[in-house]
Amino acid sequence: MLWQAHPFSVLLFITAIVAATVALIAWNRRVAPGARPLALINLAAAVWALTYALMWASTSLNAEVFWLNATYFGVVIIPTAYIVFALQFGGNENWLTRRRSLLLYIEPILTLIIVWTNPYHRLFHTAFSQEQNGPFVILDWE
Repeated sequence: MLWQAHPFSVLLFITAIVAATVALIAWNRRVAPGARPLALINLAAAVWALTYALMWASTSLNAEVFWLNATYFGVVIIPTAYIVFALQFGGNENWLTRRRSLLLYIEPILTLIIVWTNPYHRLFHTAFSQEQNGPFVILDWE
């Protein structure tokens, strides 16, 4: 069995659909202050929820670890996009110079590099295993 219908995965799929819908609505109103970063926040939340749902639905260790790592593509975008949203919505978008905007991307990029190269250094997760929890196989990590 490659997939399981875990209750968390079902709820997370619904969350991904709602977040993607909100992202589309915000994008359609992109001329409003803060609408573009708000769309990005919700798109990232949709990616996060979808990939996390796929992690809960997976039954193989490799698939679970892959989808757990994939969640970080959504996770790392949200704080930076929220800062941009707050600045634009508050009328302080002039603070976002090109240099400052580039500096905001350093932490998310470093986090993604550390997450995806984790098998070589074990700085993010030290071990992965699977446990049987009732009818479901779940990922356990340290």
